[in-house]
Amino acid sequence: MHFNLAAVLVLATISATVALKLEDCEVCITFMTNFSETSHQKRGDGSPSIESKFREACSGTKEKQIDLNNVDLKKLKVRDLKKILNDWDESCNDCLEKGDYIKRIETLKPKYMRGEL
Repeated sequence: MHFNLAAVLVLATISATVALKLEDCEVCITFMTNFSETSHQKRGDGSPSIESKFREACSGTKEKQIDLNNVDLKKLKVRDLKKILNDWDESCNDCLEKGDYIKRIETLKPKYMRGEL
C-alpha cells in the first residue's frame, strides 16, 4: 500500500513539475523539482525524509505583515483577519462572515493599537 501511494506521489510531482512553467510560479517549480528529486533517492540511515525536506522548504515562507493603520480590512482575506485576532489572542466564535471579523477587529483596534492610532 505504501509503495502504491509513493508511486502515485512521484508520478503526480513529475507531471506537475513538467506541466508548470518557471514564469508561472518560481517557488512552486523549485519546490516541486526538489521534491521530485528527493523522492527518487533511496532513503538510507541518516538521510532526511521527504517530510523533513518539505518542512525545510516551507519554513522559508514569510508571513506578511499587516499595517492596520493603512490597510482596508475589506480587501484582506478572512485568513488574514483571523490571523490578526489570533495575534491579539482574541477569538470571534460568533463570526460567520467576513464582515463579522471586520467588526470584531474594529471594536478591538483601540485596545491593541493605542499608541499607533
